[in-house]
Amino acid sequence: MVRGERTESFTSHQLNAKAGDMLYLYTDGYADQFGGPKGKKFKYKQLNAMLVENSAKNINEQLELLINEFNTWKGDLEQVDDVCYRYSYLKIAMIIPDLDFEEICIVKIRI
Repeated sequence: MVRGERTESFTSHQLNAKAGDMLYLYTDGYADQFGGPKGKKFKYKQLNAMLVENSAKNINEQLELLINEFNTWKGDLEQVDDVCYRYSYLKIAMIIPDLDFEEICIVKIRI
């Protein structure tokens, strides 16, 4: 085994999606960002609630809200990780591997 290599098994999941549904994928960077009034992590529950709450808006509005909320939450604290967010409208739900994803890194990765 190579050092750092993960050995746990993975579970396949089937999505019951239909054409027109929105699929969101994101890295842990957004949820792990420290900030807010107590300097705590943003957390997945809050991120998921924000995505659901704004899901009826067009993707440009959603992106603007994500960026603004991240920057407001982070405040003057250092960014702790890269933040990437992927989305796709499901064109044909049965052909998920062939979906054309749009990727948006909402905060530039520090080098």
